Amino acid sequence: PAIVAKLEREIRKILTNPDFKARLATQGIHPQFANSEQLAALTLTEKDKWAKAVKSANIKID
Repeated sequence: PAIVAKLEREIRKILTNPDFKARLATQGIHPQFANSEQLAALTLTEKDKWAKAVKSANIKID
């Protein structure tokens, strides 16, 4: 937990740096911070969403 908390602090610091944000904005990128719990929830939601899309499109790996 301590390592995760430190990583979250450092990532938040980077993502809120005005120079970094401006460089990303020139590329059309607008990052948003998500803590570990939010990121885990988002990952599960995306996994489920794309699994349904792959199944409904009958996509197979060769």
